[in-house]
This record gives sequence, C-alpha cells and structure tokens, in this order.
Amino acid sequence: MQSIALDLNTNFAKTAVFCEVRCKSEPNLIILPLLKRAVFLYPKSIGERKIKMKVFISQPMRGKTDTEITKERHKTISKAKELYGEDVEVIDSFFQSAPTDAKPLWFLGKSLELLSGADVAVFCPGWEDARGCRIEHDCCVEYGIECLHL
Repeated sequence: MQSIALDLNTNFAKTAVFCEVRCKSEPNLIILPLLKRAVFLYPKSIGERKIKMKVFISQPMRGKTDTEITKERHKTISKAKELYGEDVEVIDSFFQSAPTDAKPLWFLGKSLELLSGADVAVFCPGWEDARGCRIEHDCCVEYGIECLHL
C-alpha cells in the first residue's frame, strides 16, 4: 500500500495524512481523526505520490550537550520514519546559531513559529518535565496538531 497526495485544500490534507489509499481506482474510506468523521474519496489520478509529513521534535534540552541533543534527535527521526514512512521532513528546531544573549522565551517563540507548520509533533521522553515542551504540547492540543509521545 502506498499513500497518494489528494487534490484537497491544505487543512483537509493535514487531517488525512495518517490514512493510506488502498485502491487507486475505487472510492476509499478515509478516517479523519481531527474532524471526528470518515469520508469516501475518489482519487483523481492513478499515479502514486507520497504526502510529505512535516515533523516537529519537542525535546528537553536543559543540561544536555549539543552531542546528546543531536543523538536523541537522530533516534527520534528514525522512529518518525519508521512510523510515517521515509518521506518525512524534519523541521529543524535545534538552534545552534542562536544569539548569545537569547533568553528562554526567545527560543520558545522561535519553536512555536516552527511548530505552526508541522503535521505532527513528536515528544521525546521527559517532555512533561520541561517547561517549553509542555507549552509546545499545549499548543498542539489547542490548535489540532497531532502529538506522538515517545
């Protein structure tokens, strides 16, 4: 089974990214969890195109070295590819070239800006204990971004 991109508006497509089209020539039942409904879709084309998932990683960073953060991100990216397929786009939210006088709220503001473009947010272990991760999680819940907790 392969996923195909459907000619629908962006908001609709974002709610259908977890679905797979089983038959390219007949109607397919698509479950839309965010809208709490199911619909039948008639694909317009038989050509297969994957929907690229935009993945945001939320991870605790306080007290960790850049190496530790990068290592955890690589594991998380591998898990996301395992779950959503190889065609994922990871939103880079690890700010290695931040201003030297940047305060925690600066980092959070930039993270939320990036989060707004995500299809799914992946929360690394320990996110519940990190203030920024909890705020990112609250934003996902309030604005309908799918959450995956590792």
